Amino acid sequence: MSRIVFICVITSLMLGLCVRGKLPDQYSFSSIFGDDDNISPSPSCPYHPQPVPLPSPLPGVISDALNNIFQYITEVLYDNETAPGLVARISYRDTDLLSVAYGVKDKKKPDVKPDGDTIFRIGSLSKVFVVLMLFQLFDRGEVKALDDPITDYCPSFSMHNPFDDDNVITLRQMASQLSGLPQYPPCQPDFLLGKFCPDTTANMIKKLSEQYVVRPTYTRPIYSNTAYALLAHCLIEKLHPLLTYESYVQKYILEPLNMTNTGFTLTERIRSTMAVGYNADGSKAPLYDLGWAGPSGQMYSTVNDLMKLAKCLKMNEGCAGILKPNFVKEIGLPAFIDYDYKTAFGTPFEMVLISGGYLIRCKGGRINGYTSYFSYSPELQLSFCMTISGDADISGVMMYVYDELLKPLVNVLSTIQPKVPSIPNPQMYIGNYSNFFIGEVSIFQQDDTLMMHLPTNYVGNQTVPLSYHDDHSMQLVEPRVVPDYCFIYEVFPAFKAWVYFDDVDKKTGKIPSLRIPGDFGELHFTRK
Repeated sequence: MSRIVFICVITSLMLGLCVRGKLPDQYSFSSIFGDDDNISPSPSCPYHPQPVPLPSPLPGVISDALNNIFQYITEVLYDNETAPGLVARISYRDTDLLSVAYGVKDKKKPDVKPDGDTIFRIGSLSKVFVVLMLFQLFDRGEVKALDDPITDYCPSFSMHNPFDDDNVITLRQMASQLSGLPQYPPCQPDFLLGKFCPDTTANMIKKLSEQYVVRPTYTRPIYSNTAYALLAHCLIEKLHPLLTYESYVQKYILEPLNMTNTGFTLTERIRSTMAVGYNADGSKAPLYDLGWAGPSGQMYSTVNDLMKLAKCLKMNEGCAGILKPNFVKEIGLPAFIDYDYKTAFGTPFEMVLISGGYLIRCKGGRINGYTSYFSYSPELQLSFCMTISGDADISGVMMYVYDELLKPLVNVLSTIQPKVPSIPNPQMYIGNYSNFFIGEVSIFQQDDTLMMHLPTNYVGNQTVPLSYHDDHSMQLVEPRVVPDYCFIYEVFPAFKAWVYFDDVDKKTGKIPSLRIPGDFGELHFTRK
């Protein structure tokens, strides 16, 4: 029986993927993206409105979507035997749109309900903290480069690698699931101690030296718990030998983020207060310690704590100094785009492209008796987190939540976008300006907005509002419809260019000239 339980631990630990298993037909990829045979690239770049505050009370279309999501979560995911307790939150900017606390913490105590501070094990969500640590060490100069070989920190590490004579595996590859390392570390469970992997880094490296890598590095992803555990232990043992990986995360990540109900060690106090986990047959799941493999899936947390991390990542604020903004952005970028061009692997998140051009960053966690889910969209400053006291299939809920909510949310945001700010003295800018090579631009006033008409040679005969920054600088407002592929929009900066105005001519009271840096170097236009 014990051996069967440990097999279950191994199986559930692995797949912390945010999309897994078979989706219900109505929430399959084809229902969201359309039939593959009919997909063709859109000739216009999707418009992403700014995530401005929503009106209160919420518009009916958003409230209806949230009611549908509540019903889906409580009816489809909840099971009074195999998943008797769940907590979920959807947050937009810094405001909750939906909070769900349903069922019980313990089937033997039906009067005790879960809430946002109820502790659940989070499985592979633990991997997020390995990457936060990696970027911190890189930012501080302790890690010289993300493309450093892991052997710079664990010199004795090696594996049989028939694909690469140099046998180089880098930190970035390990954190992006592109290392080719095996899915599970070669652990020998200790049934008496209740530990899945009672090993040391030295012993694990010795065992791995006798194994082959699974595939060539940087080719296709393989979900590797081995890579994350090795990455965490090698870096800390080399760079912070007086700390363990767990104590490092506690000191430099959890405490600054005020994640007070998140950690690694399942003490008696934690065990007595956390939600009880249940197996697929409804029996109580044992609380095994993952030991050396802990960085890949040992942690526990609460939905409220996870939302603190989500705020940091989705809004690039509230990060308490743990990461600089550029690293927060890099964490949300794909490292490998899957061949369906709808899903991707990042560092550390998996990603799913939702209709409307939104890339959802997500991470799922499953460990004996518990299921968790974490997702966010920085473009919309939207996040959705969930914890369940059972081995639940969460693949459908992610697709359902975003498919149900995104369209009404984006439609509402599109109608409440802030107006272009008025300009204190528009008359001094109004007029025609010419450039010998490009032609003529004209600035005129339309209602309370200053408009700039750009020549055909520059940006296709467009008239674009100017957004005031100060008397000497304004920005061309991003158009709501870009009649071309997004790639063209990004490499053609005229759509969002800054316009710099020279000092006003004291005799005429007019701006004599302006400059637009961008596509053709810095263009200088002189008043006609």
